[in-house]
Amino acid sequence: IPRRMPLSRRLGMYMTLLDPAWVAALKARGVAVVIFSDVNTEADFEECFEAGADALCTDKPSALVEWLSKRQQNNPSSVCSTESIAEAAE
Repeated sequence: IPRRMPLSRRLGMYMTLLDPAWVAALKARGVAVVIFSDVNTEADFEECFEAGADALCTDKPSALVEWLSKRQQNNPSSVCSTESIAEAAE
């Protein structure tokens, strides 16, 4: 799902689709939630992770790998794995 959808491109108005309750409802029905569109900063990665996304697509894979590495260092029990992501980024 896109992270946000334009309501009015001319006015720069958007509606967020990254609602943790909606993500949880989708996952409860067996839907894998993959977030894309405008997910390129550490704040974006954190927002997607906190909302419960299963995966995300970014224009900045090296930034995502760096963020995941930092997150894993700060929380060794984190479920994030950087190996497959690092390989994909290369």
